[in-house]
Amino acid sequence: MDKNKKTIRVLYSFPNKLGAQRICYTAWQQVIGLAAAGAEVTVFTGGLLRPVPDGVTVHTTLARGKLRIPYKLIGSKRAMALHDSIVSRRIKAMASEIDIVHTWPQGALRTIEAAKSFGIPTVLERCNAHTRFSYEVVRRECERLGVSLPNGHESAFNEDVLRVEEEEFRRADRLLCPSEFVAKTFLDRGFSPGQLARHTYGFDEKVYYPSSEPREPRQGLTMLFVGVCAVRKGVHYALEAWLKSSASETGTLLIAGEFLPAYAEKLKSMLSHPSVHVLGHRNNVPELMRQSDILVLPSLEEGYALVIAEAIGSGCVPLASEACTESCRHMDNGLVHRVGDVDALSQQISMLHEDRALLHRLREASVRTIPEITWTAAGVRLLQVYRETIAAYHGIKDDSAVYTMDNSHRGSMTVSPPPTTATAVSRTDSVAYEDAAMSPCVVKKYVLISPVRDEEAYIAKTIDSVVSQTVRPAEWIIIDDGSRDDTGRIIDEYALRYPWIVALHRTDRGHRLAGAGVMEAFYSGYERLRSEDWEFIGKLDGDVILEPEYFETCLRRFTEDAKLGLCGGVLYCEDDGQLKLDRHPENHVRGALKFYRRSCWNNIGGLIKSPGWDTVDEIHANMLGWHTKSFSDLKAIHNRPNGAAAGAWNDSVKNGRADYVSGYHPAFIVAKCAKRLLQKPYGVRSFAHAYGYLSGYAGKAVRIGNKDLVRYIRNQQIRRMLFLEGSWK
Repeated sequence: MDKNKKTIRVLYSFPNKLGAQRICYTAWQQVIGLAAAGAEVTVFTGGLLRPVPDGVTVHTTLARGKLRIPYKLIGSKRAMALHDSIVSRRIKAMASEIDIVHTWPQGALRTIEAAKSFGIPTVLERCNAHTRFSYEVVRRECERLGVSLPNGHESAFNEDVLRVEEEEFRRADRLLCPSEFVAKTFLDRGFSPGQLARHTYGFDEKVYYPSSEPREPRQGLTMLFVGVCAVRKGVHYALEAWLKSSASETGTLLIAGEFLPAYAEKLKSMLSHPSVHVLGHRNNVPELMRQSDILVLPSLEEGYALVIAEAIGSGCVPLASEACTESCRHMDNGLVHRVGDVDALSQQISMLHEDRALLHRLREASVRTIPEITWTAAGVRLLQVYRETIAAYHGIKDDSAVYTMDNSHRGSMTVSPPPTTATAVSRTDSVAYEDAAMSPCVVKKYVLISPVRDEEAYIAKTIDSVVSQTVRPAEWIIIDDGSRDDTGRIIDEYALRYPWIVALHRTDRGHRLAGAGVMEAFYSGYERLRSEDWEFIGKLDGDVILEPEYFETCLRRFTEDAKLGLCGGVLYCEDDGQLKLDRHPENHVRGALKFYRRSCWNNIGGLIKSPGWDTVDEIHANMLGWHTKSFSDLKAIHNRPNGAAAGAWNDSVKNGRADYVSGYHPAFIVAKCAKRLLQKPYGVRSFAHAYGYLSGYAGKAVRIGNKDLVRYIRNQQIRRMLFLEGSWK
């Protein structure tokens, strides 16, 4: 703890029994974590079932010594309302001793209002998705399955609960969201990013820890499900995926949890499979995790999913839906699938069954994740949220605040925990890298911007290839430029999973607009960059697949050549089932994967917002003394070759117009068109290019205004035609 910072005094109001099961356990661990982080914690709780650290003051509102008011006797609703009333009155007596009030749902309305009356900021714990969202998702799935929830079930629609909680959401200064998924369910309901704060939960490393014994090779895979066997947890998806996988032939699926009778009846045929073992409620979950290979959690909606963190801590590889905590990172320390995607989950199970080397690598990565997701680390992060909330409430600039939010369509948030010995380097840091021994020269901060339109067939592959980079970007803004297909949904789903990916959406203009349209979309993303200290910036198309070390290698090349201002790789396109190199001059970098040094970017003034931007940029850089180069050892696959979306004629017309805008010499255009007469389809590209260039004259299109640049371009073109030395190769 920083001794120069004022100790934060927290009134922690929890209307249930602190230290009981589920959320009661979560609250108890939060209190312990806050005390360890240096907060001064005063707890008001309905009852206390586990001890708290020395220094934490506890007041029980529904108990006196061994005498307790039974929740069942007066009803949970009345018990929480009574707790809320008691705490609100106590605030009046101790207002001068409180810096912030932490409340929990169903027992917060009066407490929040009392705090407001004394100018005390409040945060409301949101341990699950927005209540209305949760009700709707579960209702739809129950109807699809033909399962009825009993009255009073926690997932069954309850108008009284919804009314109270939505009013609490509205009144609290900030809602504490433990995952990106939770935050998005509020953003989608109209909450502003400023109303939400990202924190996290954790696991107890003294209880959940990896086995010290080496794992013996097994014939069968052991998959574990832990938790309440409810529709919202997607147990039916887990069963279906397991039975479709190759692992079910020799492996075992263990289900540790109690089933709703109607749900169990619906799944009876799958539950009776010999590879499936229903264990019921178990008290030896840590040991089960240590003995299992993978943990599955295909939830429809979640808050944080503590079981994921506990599995990671136990060395059990998680397979989770995108609704679960981002602690499970796809192909890093676990595998992630879209909600309800049984085929994808089944393939993942089969893959780990058949590729034990991959399973081992994911397990090792899980263990390395442990310091990031303990309750101790969660306490540090929560205390930082308090500081930021207090500073914002009182209009004070707090340089220690590390929780920031983006005002984009999706409301992305990033969490940067303060550097402590308990916090390992995370992939959400400014630049993260897997190998601690990597040369410091490559640890640079870069950002990416990707304008995309109608790329549903390719965009997921592009994103996966960036996620797999050995050096990830600090921030990646993907702009859906009015797609009419599923592109927008796909990038939204990835943005939920990875905090450094931001999805933006533009309205459909009705057609692709090459050049100017691409730049309009690009700059709509550029203007939304949160990172201010980036050193490199890339423009990446949504149909390109990169090798894992692509950006690491680019950064090394920048380090090796101080005058390298712009670089990229070479593109391979599929032709008749084979990958063929898209040939072009070495000093030209294709527009699909441009990567700029910031000082060069500033020198050229960014990119022109018109056709020809991807040629003018490098010519301008050359004129100013910068090197530009495509490296042949940096290979990328271009799923849609240059111009494929427009067709040969339209693409060539576009290029001809771009040449006019860029100020190309007429003689150079004649030579260029003559050369293209022999390209297939014969004559088409040549005449189309000439037409595009001449239409610029006829339409008096606006050309670039930099006369020095135009003179330089034409001089280089003349030198090239005369076979003289120049910057054009």
